[in-house]
Amino acid sequence: MNKKLILTGICCSVLILAGCKTKLSPPDAELFNNIAEQNGFSVMDNTDGYNETFGDYYDLVLLATVDDDSLGFEMYDMTDDSAAKSLYDNNLADLVENKNDGAVKSTSIDISGRQRNTSNGSSGFFALERINDVMFYVYSDSANIDSAKSILEALEGNAG
Repeated sequence: MNKKLILTGICCSVLILAGCKTKLSPPDAELFNNIAEQNGFSVMDNTDGYNETFGDYYDLVLLATVDDDSLGFEMYDMTDDSAAKSLYDNNLADLVENKNDGAVKSTSIDISGRQRNTSNGSSGFFALERINDVMFYVYSDSANIDSAKSILEALEGNAG
């Protein structure tokens, strides 16, 4: 009887541990720069500027744009998860307020350590995503929506 109880306990423990997900890995600076280079973007490290303006919450700020600013993406590696969540929430509120052109189709997810919101309207495509302590933002005008979605997929391809 004791052997059955012990065996049952071991089996339950294995099943519980097998069902637990590992923490997602957010995109890093190397991936960000590779995606930018492959797509002809200019990349600017604006970490010092953000820390001077907003406080020392940023470990790394990378901004990638094309010359006419019709397409771009940004990465904010924050000092901790809480700072990234706050940045995400503030940017999401701004996105909803300023990008809602009456034709926005929005989807969102919010699961442990990961938040995502995408909007697709007549003014273009916008995506915010937070994975742990990193937030990234992808945007485009209406002519470059497919390119923006491709960049988002490439950034997300590293999360896992």
